[in-house]
Amino acid sequence: GDGGGVAAPSASDIYGAELLLRLFVRLPQIVASSSCQSLEAPLFPDRASLTSFADCMSDLIVHLQKNKAACFKGRYREPKEIEWTREEANFVKRCATRDVS
Repeated sequence: GDGGGVAAPSASDIYGAELLLRLFVRLPQIVASSSCQSLEAPLFPDRASLTSFADCMSDLIVHLQKNKAACFKGRYREPKEIEWTREEANFVKRCATRDVS
């Protein structure tokens, strides 16, 4: 079955612009990991490309700030368990198995 023909919502439908903010927090780690693993073709081969990327990120953050009412919903529906990321599911499992005493 195809689940009744209803398409699964995208992460942005569930989380909105907050999903971008979560990415921004992880971005330094992602870039560092990518650069280390790809020495033959680094993500940012020179300082100019890194600066250009940083400028674009800054512009995006300013845009989100100026348009926060349109970009951020404020209230979101709770994601269904099937929509959780692996990390979220693992976190819930760890919390459920902790001794509360």
